[in-house]
Amino acid sequence: MPIEIRQCVVTPGTNGDIVQLHISDAPLGDSAASVALHVTATVPFLEAPLLLHLQREAMTVAQETLGGLLQKSAREIAAAGQGLEPRRLHRR
Repeated sequence: MPIEIRQCVVTPGTNGDIVQLHISDAPLGDSAASVALHVTATVPFLEAPLLLHLQREAMTVAQETLGGLLQKSAREIAAAGQGLEPRRLHRR
């Protein structure tokens, strides 16, 4: 199955809309998913947004947050004297 937004819940908050996304390659609750990402982000109030606008805003917040975490972990791995890509195990 393709990776896509499987569920989106939007709740008005005091500082913006709270957008909850479940992004996966399997239906919600399917434990066989190879990817299951849950994102909750507060996005600023927008004038007459489409649902897709809210989803994109939440994904942008998540992308910026994950990008910062990726950079931090890369610095920590390099500081430990390791390469960024670990060797993969080949199982038979």
